[in-house]
Amino acid sequence: MFFRLASADLNGDGMLDLVAGHNAGGDFAVFFGLTDGGLSTPTVYAYDTLALAIGDVDGDGHPDVVVGGESSIQVLLNDGTGALTLAGTTATGQETNGLAIGGVNGDGKGDVLASENNYPSVPAELFLSQGHGKLAAPITLPSASGTLYGGVLIGDINQDGLNDMVTDSADQTQLLVFLNQGDGGFMSTLYPAPAAPAVILVPRPDAGPDLVVGNGSGADWGYGDGGLQLLRNLGEGTFEVEPLASSSALFLAVGDFNGDCIPDVVASRWEQCGTGVVLNVSYGLRDGGFGEPVALSAPMGPAGVAVLGEVSHPSAIAVADYCGAGIVVYGDASRH
Repeated sequence: MFFRLASADLNGDGMLDLVAGHNAGGDFAVFFGLTDGGLSTPTVYAYDTLALAIGDVDGDGHPDVVVGGESSIQVLLNDGTGALTLAGTTATGQETNGLAIGGVNGDGKGDVLASENNYPSVPAELFLSQGHGKLAAPITLPSASGTLYGGVLIGDINQDGLNDMVTDSADQTQLLVFLNQGDGGFMSTLYPAPAAPAVILVPRPDAGPDLVVGNGSGADWGYGDGGLQLLRNLGEGTFEVEPLASSSALFLAVGDFNGDCIPDVVASRWEQCGTGVVLNVSYGLRDGGFGEPVALSAPMGPAGVAVLGEVSHPSAIAVADYCGAGIVVYGDASRH
């Protein structure tokens, strides 16, 4: 009963590996990507895992794994072979619903942005890395909620060499973009992209990256069905909001699934096993937009999604089946 997925090359072989967390917490599993497109037998780590992210926390060049549970965040450092060792635990006092990793203060180490749930207050907090897997006391982001399902992101949005942050607003009706000023401060801007349980960067070769934002999972989860939002990057970290022809999504991933060297987006929404099933690919267009979503033959309960394949060209899709099938892998989408 996996729920959340993330991928990165943990063992340095050029293939993306998969980290999968169970919805009930308790543990997560690491699957190494194989050259034939399959996955290895999993290695299981017994840590409370309601949220997870992959990134280089200690600055040694190897992607580490950070997991969040009901009251703490754990940092597990990677030795370069994909073997993980617990290096630090930071108390949160609240349930962690989303995590992102990226260096925001220029010290070469990955900091951790966490979305936490303590209804009706749902803060987003930044934990600066102190090295060796240790995190400093949290900094609460002003006006940020983080969202119930963890739509937080760290990345260089305005291409100035500094990582910025994205999260939901406190009233969950707008998206907050925090531009890194390079002096320890951030400038925030609001955009009308309500209820963002998922947000991803879509790279563009001729401009700064765009954002694609998921908009909930239907009335059962209290979000409505407003579809995806594309935030086109206008330069210098400003965006124009454009609705996409797709249903809402709790989980998003980006890759090139049809081999045309244009980023595509896969969106997954789960409500109940066998009902409300949505698993779509929106293929990227040369003008930066996306075509009509193409439905994939979904498992009973598609939940988290991630990309697999070669690091330089991720073209396969991994889907967590909440309803019991484990991990379902779709090869190059042109073969569907």
